[in-house]
Amino acid sequence: MTSMLPRENDVLFGRGTIINNHFGNQRYRMLVDAKKKAFAAEPIRKKKRAMAIAIIAEVQNLGGRFLEENTTATSRPKEAQSCGKAASALHSKILEKEWTPVEYDKILTKVRVLLL
Repeated sequence: MTSMLPRENDVLFGRGTIINNHFGNQRYRMLVDAKKKAFAAEPIRKKKRAMAIAIIAEVQNLGGRFLEENTTATSRPKEAQSCGKAASALHSKILEKEWTPVEYDKILTKVRVLLL
């Protein structure tokens, strides 16, 4: 898999304060929270799935990607680490890790769980 550096609008899969405070994750949670009531009230499963797909599309339309940490990767090259030093402390910790795209089915499952 290709390794990539996270951008502002990306949604990062993972746990912890650093992930939760990432701008893309904050925006993603706002999108999910805005649709929770409608999702809970909708009895038809196909329409619930469509709501989850709409959230994914909205993130992607804003230029966001869904990324997860590549736990099999070695440490980042020095050039990538040095560009992180100019960023905030939280952002530099994100940049120190290797990130890879998440499979669509995994994204869809994650969105649907958050909507419950």
